[in-house]
Amino acid sequence: MFPLILIAIVTVLIFYRYRKPKHFPPGPPRIPLIGSAPFLTKYPTLYLRVNGLIEEYGKICGFYLGSRSIVILSDLEMIKKVYKTEEASQRPKNAAGSLRFGKPDGSDVKGILFSSGPAWREQRRFALKNLKDFGFGKSSMEEMIQHEALKLCTHLHKTSGQPTQLDSYLNISIVNALWKILVGEELDVENPRHLETINIINKLVRSSGGVNHPLAQIFPPLIKMFPKFFLKDVTDVIKTVRGITTPLLDQHKQSFDQHHLRDFADVHIQAQLDAQPGSSFHGEQGAQNLEINLLDLMIAGSETTSTTITWGILYLLHHPDIQERLHEELDSVVGRDRIPTLQDEAKLPYMSATLHEIQRSSSIVHIGVPHRTDVDIELDSFVIPAGSTIFANIMQVMHNPEVFQDPLIFNPSRFLDESGKFQPNPNVIPFLVGKRICLGSSLAEKELFLFFSLLLQTFSFHPVPGEKLPSYSTKSTVYTSNSIIRFCPHYSLIVKPRNQP
Repeated sequence: MFPLILIAIVTVLIFYRYRKPKHFPPGPPRIPLIGSAPFLTKYPTLYLRVNGLIEEYGKICGFYLGSRSIVILSDLEMIKKVYKTEEASQRPKNAAGSLRFGKPDGSDVKGILFSSGPAWREQRRFALKNLKDFGFGKSSMEEMIQHEALKLCTHLHKTSGQPTQLDSYLNISIVNALWKILVGEELDVENPRHLETINIINKLVRSSGGVNHPLAQIFPPLIKMFPKFFLKDVTDVIKTVRGITTPLLDQHKQSFDQHHLRDFADVHIQAQLDAQPGSSFHGEQGAQNLEINLLDLMIAGSETTSTTITWGILYLLHHPDIQERLHEELDSVVGRDRIPTLQDEAKLPYMSATLHEIQRSSSIVHIGVPHRTDVDIELDSFVIPAGSTIFANIMQVMHNPEVFQDPLIFNPSRFLDESGKFQPNPNVIPFLVGKRICLGSSLAEKELFLFFSLLLQTFSFHPVPGEKLPSYSTKSTVYTSNSIIRFCPHYSLIVKPRNQP
């Protein structure tokens, strides 16, 4: 009799320990120890998992992986309300953070992208100010971007009439303007080592490493117990990138002159020399933050804009009528005797509408980098518990049929009013919203316009005869199982200079 009573008591205690908190958002059931994991296996990819949950439970849903509570928001107003708060501006702890000079439990991560708290605020504030001083928002930045775009066009001229791919060359061209500001040097599109570096960084973004393995999500201590299995991909990439950044920073320190600050790395080194104890710039912590900042900015600066342009060209291959209209607008406003400038942007409404539609339709960051809340957050009739990981379902916001008619159709004209003027929509949020809005959004917008407009002014793009173009449909596109990035399918194309028949 006593064993049965004991079992009953233990069962009740486990039930109360692992039941969902009161007013927790709707979602799949929670099982002791493993959470909701068994109910997520019917969705084979992250994208399908997120959207399947939203279809089943609504614009806010919650579930558990092990003991961790996860909440997904798919409504713009909800996202804005939560992400504007200081309490929900943290990043979740992850054992992979130890690779960013963090502690074994994933706390005290260095850099900007995945750090939290006062150190994140100090590093972000510093980066925003000094990146502006060294080019963001200045005419010199525009000239750097134009220089890289012209170099890309020179390379594409060499492939004229032959099947080619844009991916690697576009990545390295996009990142170069930022790289000059960061370390005063240039990655060479013809240098195999530099191309390999960009490709390896892209592998990091495309792969989950092992940190998003289901077992690691349910039992995070496994990452610490078996780091070679769960962290190998991430470790290899960071090691390769540091093989470039470490010598560069060593050279900067040796040639450093406080009276002649050359780039972002120099001003960061100066901040380290001036820092007081307790600052994220002080001592070894400052040097580590600089190194990880370079990695974060290089990842963010290369992948997102180049992926957007790669999607954009694919849309034009499917819609030659849109490409022709862009050519006509560019010829009418800019002509062919000079290259497009940022001053031309306001005079090119169809170009602006097309870029806006590319960002909306591609939704390359289909679910935002996760946030963590330090306190309970009341949201409508729900409560998001302290410690929860929060995701913003960006793709759902930008494909909401209540906002966008026929959201799966690529249609730039949806952003033109009756007089043909460009009308942006606040539901297009490729850089998210709130306190952690993308640091490089202003640079990305400039690069997107200057690269895309020059490419369309210079070339026409055509499918390879006999090759079927990949579909751009959200239902047919292949998604990597754990990446938050929606990558464009690989495709080849024919590039033809427009000054040739």
